[in-house]
Amino acid sequence: MAYFKKSRLVQPETRLGISVSKKVGNSFTRNRLKRIIRERFRLSNIRLLGIDLLFVVSPQLGKLTLVEGEVLLEKALGEIFVLLKK
Repeated sequence: MAYFKKSRLVQPETRLGISVSKKVGNSFTRNRLKRIIRERFRLSNIRLLGIDLLFVVSPQLGKLTLVEGEVLLEKALGEIFVLLKK
């Protein structure tokens, strides 16, 4: 799940927050998910929109394969980008 809002700061950069519950898995799994999210965020165009973005990873997402998770993440970032460009 992703939440976003316009940043109150003057900076044009997007801030990223990631919340991964302990129910998702052990620390290795949680940190791996966070690294994947950070990397996809780094490679996306959404970094330049000046928003605050929070990803909340639920236990169901922790059971996805790497490819399925990346597809969902790309889809979420794309939808946010489209919503903000309106």
